[in-house]
Amino acid sequence: MITQQENKLASPTALKTQSLKESQYFQNHSGLVSTIAWRIEKKFAFNRLIDGDALLVESCIPDTLHPEDWVHTIHFDTADLEAYRQCIDGEFIKKKVRARWYADHPGALPVGPINLEIKRRRGNATGKELCGTGQLVVSEPDELFAPDIWENIFGNSAFASLVLAKPLIPVLWSCYRRRRYYDPWSGARLSLDECIHGLAFNWRCNTGKPVPHTVRLNTTVIEVKSPVEQNPPFLQHLAGAQRGYSKYKRLIAAFLGNQL
Repeated sequence: MITQQENKLASPTALKTQSLKESQYFQNHSGLVSTIAWRIEKKFAFNRLIDGDALLVESCIPDTLHPEDWVHTIHFDTADLEAYRQCIDGEFIKKKVRARWYADHPGALPVGPINLEIKRRRGNATGKELCGTGQLVVSEPDELFAPDIWENIFGNSAFASLVLAKPLIPVLWSCYRRRRYYDPWSGARLSLDECIHGLAFNWRCNTGKPVPHTVRLNTTVIEVKSPVEQNPPFLQHLAGAQRGYSKYKRLIAAFLGNQL
């Protein structure tokens, strides 16, 4: 149950105030001008493969500008997986750092633009902050876990100390197929995420020895991003949907053999 204090933290006024403070902090410490756009984000996960397109196309309009691509992400965490533990513990306020690029097929190594982002969550409210962009070209997956590569691209900025107390390292490479829709009734943007893969895990976090290994989640996730709390009507009574879902948490748990 969300407490009264947590409700205040997630109120529009509180989010706007905190957003301005964090943006000013980042600007003062990094020299970059950055703002955080807050929104309501909800996830509906099905622990089976469903025909999500059939569900969404009845009420939504496909995104014609960016209809589909494969989202590739490098997730950063501390060596003892502090961000992962925050997810496991169900903390109301969570932060995570990731580098992201897009491709037309799974398992595509970066060969061009890549973005560094901080994503913050307070209950259902999320804010994403673009902290830097760069060019990255690698030929082997192991290169993605070399910390000096990321320092060379983005510089040793202040974002790490802003998010977690300890230094961050690249921990997980994930990818999934994303299709995008728009709900004209509510103004919400929806994403259908399928074929969720953990392509590589930095085993230095666990055993000190890199071991090639991949995992796949047989899960379909519908993400709803909206300026308001209310769900689109057709999502009100989804049978069998798990409310709230972290791909990062599930993939790390799968790599570590943890039952959730």
